[in-house]
Amino acid sequence: MSEGTSSRGIVVGTDGSASAMTAVRWAAGEAKMRNIPLTILHVVEETRWPAQGGQIPDEVLSIAENQESAVIAEAVAAARGDSTDGELELETSCPPGQAVGVLIDSSRQSEMIAVGSRGLTGRHRRSIGSIAVGLLHHAHCPVAVVHDEAAAGANSHNKPVLVGIDGSRASLVAAATAMEEASRRGVGLLALHVCKDDAESASISGSRRAALESEAEALLRDSLAELRQRYPEVAVHLLVRFAAPARQILNQAERAQLVVVGSHGRGALTGALLGSVSTTVAKGAHIPVLVTRQS
Repeated sequence: MSEGTSSRGIVVGTDGSASAMTAVRWAAGEAKMRNIPLTILHVVEETRWPAQGGQIPDEVLSIAENQESAVIAEAVAAARGDSTDGELELETSCPPGQAVGVLIDSSRQSEMIAVGSRGLTGRHRRSIGSIAVGLLHHAHCPVAVVHDEAAAGANSHNKPVLVGIDGSRASLVAAATAMEEASRRGVGLLALHVCKDDAESASISGSRRAALESEAEALLRDSLAELRQRYPEVAVHLLVRFAAPARQILNQAERAQLVVVGSHGRGALTGALLGSVSTTVAKGAHIPVLVTRQS
């Protein structure tokens, strides 16, 4: 089942839950902003339907098809919103299989894949949270985990984009994505570097702490130098903190409309563990979290 182009563009997964509808609306806005197609994907997990002799009875198939059609229709309505048909190029798909595997395969031809932070509960439904975790580890494109709309606040569109930078290649990819997102939205950029964890920072002297802050600011400036020339319209604010990386990113996320992190980063002795914290941030933030991928 499809509308419009076969190009994937942004793919958003839905299971019919309220969280998934939030992700659909967010992904539709992103597709419009980028002028690229949106694919709404609802995976039909046939194992949840009762079978007799290895086959699903026709009456059960009819019920299943009606339910899947209703899920897609609701998602299309959410994506369209008040838009006219010409404003959003939309495709829908209901492939059979396991949700994580199908979404990972779809990510090969996608610019971004988006999912809600949680899904329907119950014996026959997998948590979309577990699907998001699978995508964070195995997707082939950036993954957006979208949280409740209300948590972002009424004026979230004016808030900056937040990015965690530790100097690793993964974080530099995240920085480039974050700067592009800030420019696209017409907002500023918060660039965060976390020097040490809490246990290490407790014993740091004042002079050593000042030196580490200076080194961190230099790392941030170097990491962003070329990007600031490319996007001179984006106001950049440098942040240096001494704390557990995930907690600091989550703390600063209260000031932002979007968090961007890399899929992995440097080791514990050299900077923030972006790889180990990306899942924590994606689960714990109250705003959309975009986890980038190295090409």
